[in-house]
Amino acid sequence: MMPAPNTAAFIGGVAAPDQGCRDMLTRCHAGGYSVMVTSTVHRAFEPGKLCHPGRLLGEFVLPQLGLSVSQAARDLGVSRQTLHRIFDESAAVTPVMAMRLEALCGIPAMFWLRLQCAHDLGDARTSLTDVLPLIPKYRLSRMAMRQLGAIDGH
Repeated sequence: MMPAPNTAAFIGGVAAPDQGCRDMLTRCHAGGYSVMVTSTVHRAFEPGKLCHPGRLLGEFVLPQLGLSVSQAARDLGVSRQTLHRIFDESAAVTPVMAMRLEALCGIPAMFWLRLQCAHDLGDARTSLTDVLPLIPKYRLSRMAMRQLGAIDGH
């Protein structure tokens, strides 16, 4: 078994899984880097579906750490059922779980939350396909957007 990779090696895709979130593993960065959370980066097993962080956790991170679901659950202080719900995408990675995962494997909590957010936004975008075009569009000025921090100052 390979030793557990550090965050940079993990994100760099050094030991990317045979299938699944390969694009995400090879193109996302965490820690001192930025995480790209666009729908084109987080492709999962089904075309057009964003990769859920639970799949990444269950199919890549825990095996790389050499942890069983039971051991990971004990170490995280949660039930096996909780982890299985995250793995099967019926539960989200919450801020509390993201902090636990950071403590367990060193991958920053914000990385997990950005993946979850990208997944959730993709689901919302899909479910609102017919509704969003009907909503009137009002826009703040670029200056106001910059003051909010919603866009870069460039």
